[in-house]
Amino acid sequence: MVSESAILNIWRERKFRGRNFHRLMEPHTVDQEFRGQFGHTTSYAYVQFECSPGDGLNFESHASWPP
Repeated sequence: MVSESAILNIWRERKFRGRNFHRLMEPHTVDQEFRGQFGHTTSYAYVQFECSPGDGLNFESHASWPP
C-alpha cells in the first residue's frame, strides 16, 4: 500500500515537472452561499476559500458551527 505522503510527493513532482499549473501572484478570496427551502435549517450552506501564494503545498481548514 502506498502512503499518503508518497502519493503527495509523486503528485508534487509531476506538477513541478510540467507546466500545467498557475501560480497565484496575490491573495484571493471566493465565497458561496446556498439557500434552499425557506425556514429549513438543513437547507443553508456558506463556504469561503482564502488562497495565498506560497512556496509549498499547504492546506488549513477552519470551521465555525452555531451553538
